[in-house]
Amino acid sequence: MRNIFLNRFGLTFVLLLSFICVSSSEASAQVFDERIVDETIFLAKGNKVFASGDYERAARIYQNGLSLRGDKQAIFHFNIGVCHYNSGRLREAVASYQRALRNSGNKYQKAFYALGRAFADLGETQNAKTAWLKALKLSKQTDAEALFDLGLLAIEERVFDAAQNYFEKAAALKGANADLSLNNLGVIAALRGDFETAINDFETAFRQSNEKLVLANRNLGFCRDYVAKKDESLLAKLTIATKTTVSGFGIQTSD
Repeated sequence: MRNIFLNRFGLTFVLLLSFICVSSSEASAQVFDERIVDETIFLAKGNKVFASGDYERAARIYQNGLSLRGDKQAIFHFNIGVCHYNSGRLREAVASYQRALRNSGNKYQKAFYALGRAFADLGETQNAKTAWLKALKLSKQTDAEALFDLGLLAIEERVFDAAQNYFEKAAALKGANADLSLNNLGVIAALRGDFETAINDFETAFRQSNEKLVLANRNLGFCRDYVAKKDESLLAKLTIATKTTVSGFGIQTSD
């Protein structure tokens, strides 16, 4: 009788222990899942607040997301950097982008591009160039915005062959800034005396922009007038296009 009781007690104990172990495992799994969900919630909430224009509050939400120490650390740091940039705190933006890069093993293309933009606005053109070249390398030469900005930088440095190369690659991608790149190729061609190419570039830029790039159409007029009148002052009126919007400054909304 005693043995039966002990056996039953032992069986009950084993079953209870098994239940505790299973419950503990389920609880651990639940905690892990909740951590991932919470990270996603912080990211979504921060993105919503960012979209409303409240960059200070969005940065605080992303900062709270960092405390979870999950797999979105680089994204949170990047988004905090974008908030700082949009608030005019360029040094803080640089620091946040650099943290994003460290957390990604320097594999974060958007962070390199945004870092370059912040450096450029600070007047640190060589640091900007280095960052954009790294973004370009990670993108396998397909980062249209990095190509365009490197082209602008090359024009500032009066290295026109390099500028032409960057703008040609950006235009060929037919993405961000393709029409602006064509306009700038037209200016370079005109200044070199190749007016046939310049006119074609200006026409294509205006057409590709759905006739919204007024600058290209104006440059086209100056170029045609020069061919007809040979008035050197017309060439001085040709204008390089710079960007009005930068998609690289957008926050990252997901992995």
